[in-house]
Amino acid sequence: MAWYFGNLAFAYYLAGRPADAVAAVSQKMEHPWYSTLAAAHARLGHLDEARASIDKFLLERPGWTIGKEAVWPSAKKPQLTEKLLKPYLADLAKAGLPAE
Repeated sequence: MAWYFGNLAFAYYLAGRPADAVAAVSQKMEHPWYSTLAAAHARLGHLDEARASIDKFLLERPGWTIGKEAVWPSAKKPQLTEKLLKPYLADLAKAGLPAE
């Protein structure tokens, strides 16, 4: 089940295990969660891979921004506590996700 591995990868990322997040997304998912993959690669310092993942993500979600990601899925409240959200959004910015 793809959603299981996507959620597992995001949990690994949030737990400070970005290499495990990359493995869960890359090896277990036919259609990777590119935002998670991009953030994990950015955290690892793999900026070329992070940018490539964001490019693929933006093909699926044109016009997506850091601002939209910050409040996904409700579009009203942050999805994570500030302690987790701030570094996640910073990693996505490093990967090339537009601010607005």
